[in-house]
Amino acid sequence: MSDNSSFFALVNASPALADRFANITVQVITAGRELFGVQLDHEDVASMVSARASALGAHPLEDYMGELKALDKVKQRLPQVAKPDAAAPAVTSESVNPDGSAGYRDRLRRINEVRKPTETQPTGHDYAHLSDVEKLRHLQTLPPGDHRKISLARAWGLIPAAAKNGY
Repeated sequence: MSDNSSFFALVNASPALADRFANITVQVITAGRELFGVQLDHEDVASMVSARASALGAHPLEDYMGELKALDKVKQRLPQVAKPDAAAPAVTSESVNPDGSAGYRDRLRRINEVRKPTETQPTGHDYAHLSDVEKLRHLQTLPPGDHRKISLARAWGLIPAAAKNGY
């Protein structure tokens, strides 16, 4: 018998649990196939704590990706993060251009000249022509806690600058 035999006994005893577990199994197996290219079975799904708890009605199945990635079948398919080789030599500017020749520097200079914006290319957003409402909408698009919100609002005159004495 598997480690999940008591769980399967509960699921088989109740049609409601069996239906709920079948829906969860389809959802997890589909996610495993589409995201990671692995074929999971009901045993793999039952080994996930979040899937079992959801099937038993403890909570809806929401955040199961961490457990899905931890399954052995999925781990084997995930790309391994390459660790830097300590024996490999570090790439430095001296190793790329040891003689300091001008040819290398000329190529870099030409590349940088091409990358410079021309007169017709916009260099950024011009917020001077925007209305106060549009400026506020832009400030709302910045992530919460972004320090630029207050500095931009002050620069645009939307809020008064802080007084020197703090009042």
